[in-house]
Amino acid sequence: MPSRRFHSKSRHGCIACKKRKVKCDIERPVCSNCARRKEECVYHLGDDPASPHASRVPPAQAETVASNVNSSGSSALRVRRQENVPHLSHEADLSFLERFVSEVSRTLSGSPESQQTWALEIGRRPSFQPSASYLSHIIIAVSTLHISLTQRSLTAQERTWYLEKGLHHQNAALVLMQPVLGSLKNERSHIEALFGAVWLVFLFSVSLPRPSERKDWIVDQIVELSELAKGVIVIITAICDISIEDEEERSTKVMTGPLRAFFAHFLPWKHRSVSPSARRRSLPPSLQQILATIESDEASSSSSPAISPAKRELYYHAIDELAQTITALTFNFRHPAIVFMWLIGTHRGFMELVAQRDELALRIFRIYGIWATRVDWVWFVRNWGRSVVEGAEMALNQK
Repeated sequence: MPSRRFHSKSRHGCIACKKRKVKCDIERPVCSNCARRKEECVYHLGDDPASPHASRVPPAQAETVASNVNSSGSSALRVRRQENVPHLSHEADLSFLERFVSEVSRTLSGSPESQQTWALEIGRRPSFQPSASYLSHIIIAVSTLHISLTQRSLTAQERTWYLEKGLHHQNAALVLMQPVLGSLKNERSHIEALFGAVWLVFLFSVSLPRPSERKDWIVDQIVELSELAKGVIVIITAICDISIEDEEERSTKVMTGPLRAFFAHFLPWKHRSVSPSARRRSLPPSLQQILATIESDEASSSSSPAISPAKRELYYHAIDELAQTITALTFNFRHPAIVFMWLIGTHRGFMELVAQRDELALRIFRIYGIWATRVDWVWFVRNWGRSVVEGAEMALNQK
């Protein structure tokens, strides 16, 4: 009797192949059997030969990174504790890079043109610009976070592993971005990559789940999160002539420069053509009441008004920026990331008032959160508005 031909038995097949008791070719991200049957292909983490369960990589600590914009218009992303940068593994990480191109990029905007930009100009860039390795790391971080937040079938252990992997790669991206940011004005080839990377770092930071017992965490971290959002302005000013004072001319230069692929579909925006007084009239009643309180204090004949002139200007500016954000969202509902315009445009001084538990600032912050909940149908905004509302309410209740 002829002897049986020896073959190695793989224990790393996908869940669907194991249930059907058929041999899995372990192709990532989709094995050939699932591709042929047009089924979702899912691997258990413990069955992944490249999974860190066999050789665990210590996760990066969830430390907030801020972008500090100084008076000269320059900026630097800082990492509070630098760890060893992990090497990219082709087998282990290619599936996450592909996931960004095929799935995650489509969620970053409702515009087909913008989706294509994120998929090709950002998702594919590491393959033709190896020096932008920081982009590979943040793409992997965002893809693993996307899996953790959107795949309901994950076990608690699997969800935790994806979060830790994302944190590890986010930290690696930040370490690698620092020297490139320092030479941005002289190294124009990194502008598109850095713009995408900085925005993805911000989305990762605002989407990352926090401990549920500390609902006011967002009040404590809002200054750093808003400064991180302003990091995109650093990339934009690097390609603009900062001496240009006309806002419309500056916007035109940005939209026709190296970053035009990100902004071309935003040209029809109408929020800038709406006057501040018209925007304020369209504000919700709760914000109108705050405006009335500020204006009443300003009109008071008292020699020592309750609200200082410096605070009053911060309140007015924050309300006007919120009015612009609301108008922009109304005209561009397909672009949920617009909800973060308010963080970019509002002065740091106002965010510091929020962190200091200033009552009027917290009330304005809460109203912003209510508007943010209107676009919670996208994964990276899903918990943002609710977190703002709950954090502001908790801080107000503690006063």
